[in-house]
Amino acid sequence: MTVEVLGVRHFSPACARRAAQRIGELRPRWVLIEGPSDFNPRIDELRLEHRQPIAIYSWFTDARGTHSCYAPFVEFAPEWAALQAAWACGAQVRFMDLPFHAPAWRDRAVRYDVRAHRGRARYSRIVAHLCERFGVDGGDALWDHMFEQAPAPPDQAARLDEYFRNLRGGQPADDEDAAREACMAQYLAWANAQGGDVVAVCGGWHQDALERAWPTLAPPAQEPRFELAQEIERHGSFL
Repeated sequence: MTVEVLGVRHFSPACARRAAQRIGELRPRWVLIEGPSDFNPRIDELRLEHRQPIAIYSWFTDARGTHSCYAPFVEFAPEWAALQAAWACGAQVRFMDLPFHAPAWRDRAVRYDVRAHRGRARYSRIVAHLCERFGVDGGDALWDHMFEQAPAPPDQAARLDEYFRNLRGGQPADDEDAAREACMAQYLAWANAQGGDVVAVCGGWHQDALERAWPTLAPPAQEPRFELAQEIERHGSFL
């Protein structure tokens, strides 16, 4: 049995192609995707004949009021490509990230974001250094220069893995990333214990951390679920 963690950049056509190709090659039993795990009971709704773009809208209420977040899906997104490839080969699919009502997500307005979040200082430094080195004017132009040019080189997958590992460089997770990575690692340990190959698709910042974390965990006896904090009055996720 194989567990493979694919690091991606959100909204990257190159990473979308890589995710679809690797899932098609390996034909795993399980495909885990960075996304709101509280939507898993309704995940088959994503198989309907939607017109892109679509989004999962998550919300909760507490004493402060109503809070919301959305997770957009477009045809060139790695998460969407992974969903389509997984269903094409008959894999079981789960979102593996924390739900929006978890403390790690509560201040975010959008789930998939290509900007560096607070606590990822090395990310910002490395991107700024590479922008200067290649003479480009920002992270989007840098990514296009390094990875979106056609045709892709034969070692594109290895280049992506190297880029993401250097981007993180062993930097410890802050509290928010630590909570999210603990959740995703639990899903990896659980899926592996069910038998069959597993492919996980996540933001490249998390790739190395998940590869190191999940083998150290005792697999949960049941699919991971995360209890509501006492202050959450209502919550939900829907298309």
